[in-house]
Amino acid sequence: VQEKASGALWALSGDDPTKRRDIGTKIGIEMLIVLLESKSEKIQFVAAKALSTLSCGAAKHQTKIREAGGVLPLVRMLKQSASERVLLAVISTLAALSIGLAHTPVKLNQASIASGGAIKSLVSLVTGHANDLVKVQSAYAIA
Repeated sequence: VQEKASGALWALSGDDPTKRRDIGTKIGIEMLIVLLESKSEKIQFVAAKALSTLSCGAAKHQTKIREAGGVLPLVRMLKQSASERVLLAVISTLAALSIGLAHTPVKLNQASIASGGAIKSLVSLVTGHANDLVKVQSAYAIA
């Protein structure tokens, strides 16, 4: 039921960032973090994309995701995700958590991401993944 509901909500938002942000806000950051731990690839994807959308240029959401414990599940997913689309969503979320408005660093988030072991995992993806998009997105997330 969760899988169908999350997929339907995300599909309803289309490509509109405002609608995606509204849906992510309504689901709630804490619930999205819980959904990252789901066994369902679809739920993991929707949760990661929603967190990424909320993080883009929104300092209050970036801080809340870190404070709610959202970084470590994302870092774990870098190492464990079998799905490239989930992996790309996770990489995008980590990058969005690290960069604020006008490409200013979000130092507390960057430190949390680094201390969780994400840098090593991202470097491994840059140097060893078969998919070029994963390599490029990982390099961007490191930068």
